[in-house]
Amino acid sequence: MPLAGILGRGRSSWGGDGHPGGGELSTELCALFQRILLDRDILSLVPYNPILVQICYGYAEEFPGKVTRVTMRIYNTLTRRIEDIVPIEDGKIKMYSCGPTVYRYIHIGNLRTFTMADWLRRTFTYRGFEVLHVKNITDVGHMRQEMVDRGEDKMLAQARKEGKTSAQIAQFYTDAFHEDEAKLNILPAHIFPRATQHIPEMITIISGLLEKGIAYEVNGYIYYDIKRFSDYGKLSGNQLENMLAGAREGVDADRHNPEDFPLWKPAEAGREMAWDSPWGRGFPG
Repeated sequence: MPLAGILGRGRSSWGGDGHPGGGELSTELCALFQRILLDRDILSLVPYNPILVQICYGYAEEFPGKVTRVTMRIYNTLTRRIEDIVPIEDGKIKMYSCGPTVYRYIHIGNLRTFTMADWLRRTFTYRGFEVLHVKNITDVGHMRQEMVDRGEDKMLAQARKEGKTSAQIAQFYTDAFHEDEAKLNILPAHIFPRATQHIPEMITIISGLLEKGIAYEVNGYIYYDIKRFSDYGKLSGNQLENMLAGAREGVDADRHNPEDFPLWKPAEAGREMAWDSPWGRGFPG
């Protein structure tokens, strides 16, 4: 039976409240969940599939039959294991998910990310958790790779292209982002912090990293020293030696390591988006 047919069977299949778990799952729906869990061809088509698998698995641990209410589990990228979700505060989930860089319209890949976060949030809510969702808006910095050493970022480049200020560009594409999420019925986050609203906090964090020797200053640039953090690359699974072997050409010769990245950069004369800092006027990297 097609997926639409399975999901269209109505409340008898999904329970009295219209959600899976309110009653018995249909045989077809259980079989679908089981196929998702077991069919690697399907899983290979789903980005970050362990998350989706665990959502399905939490709804239907036994196939076929009644839904077994179990502790919600999820794939932990850091430990590479499926683990129980244990809230820091009982009954409450605080989740952060990455938002857009607002210098252009979001694309289908962005929407996949936002939709996945929405699925997780809805699942937490369905499971009875009180959820606080934070999604950032990046409205400064976020350099293009080829422009890193020139100090140019995506916001300024797009502002020049469209003949607008950076603030106007950011607001226009922020509004467009919210409209696009609404069209997909993605729940809006409870808090949308903008990068430009938290420059003082960034400066404080960078100062702390400098004090600990994890960051260093070179000609007004503040770089993060990746070799001072022994677990760097552990989350992504990238080996440091492999990352260095693929380092791009033309990196700043003053960096301690080719893959050290800028936390703060000095502003050129007349730069629109710049802030005062202990290292001179500049902007976050």
